Amino acid sequence: ALIPRPETELLVEWAVELERAEGPWQVAVDVGAGTGAIACALAAAAPRLEVVAVERSAGALALAAANVEALGLGRRVRLVAGDLFDPLGGLQAAVDLVVSNPPYIASGDIEGLPPEVRDWEPREALDGGPDGMAVHRRLVAESPRILRPAGWLLMEMGERQAEPLRASMEANGFERVEVRRDLRGVERMIAGRVPAPEAWVR
Repeated sequence: ALIPRPETELLVEWAVELERAEGPWQVAVDVGAGTGAIACALAAAAPRLEVVAVERSAGALALAAANVEALGLGRRVRLVAGDLFDPLGGLQAAVDLVVSNPPYIASGDIEGLPPEVRDWEPREALDGGPDGMAVHRRLVAESPRILRPAGWLLMEMGERQAEPLRASMEANGFERVEVRRDLRGVERMIAGRVPAPEAWVR
């Protein structure tokens, strides 16, 4: 499983900030949950939130289960095996937040990674397709069907991906699209909201 990095902590902090500003929320989905770091941190920081963590790797899911148990979060973090939103048919328009740290390295750049990353971390956790944004585009296209009105999509991304992803989100109807930088000043995270009915506008 991919080892969580400091940037992912910033992703969780932004998610918690959104929950406090827009909530209270009831359900969040962590897509590509890996070891469960995001799901567990989010559940710990937002006590009223149920987090559904989706992961297709059996090995990563086992690590996530151990982490959930160790942190005593078994009642609030639900682990689901599957690919993206495939196992979430029962959550149509019911989710407040979709959060994800998807693979964002272009396939052709994998070989140039440092050996400690390239040789020891699962390729599926790194390889984001030809331009590094294949999974992001699926998240942007598919998340509106499980997000409730005024629900949010929050993603980590790679360098130089902010503008194409902003354009993709806006083309798919997301509003209030915002980009934030990591500790090195790199545009690293992007969020946007599904439109809310007029009566819901805060």
